[in-house]
Amino acid sequence: MENGMLIIESRKEQYQNPLFKEGSKRAEERQKVANYTSGSLTTEGNASWNHGRIEVRAKLPAGRGTWPAI
Repeated sequence: MENGMLIIESRKEQYQNPLFKEGSKRAEERQKVANYTSGSLTTEGNASWNHGRIEVRAKLPAGRGTWPAI
């Protein structure tokens, strides 16, 4: 939280992939080290909305290999 806003950012840093499995065919298990880290939120079971509005302001990266999801 910064100035009342939730900040989720990606960072260029190496991180050991806990899902890594030698010889796996699954994309998320093939790479031993990730070169970027990021974050996410899951509210399932903790919060829900029927009405209202959620505002999002985001800077989206450009380039190959990026899959921003909002």
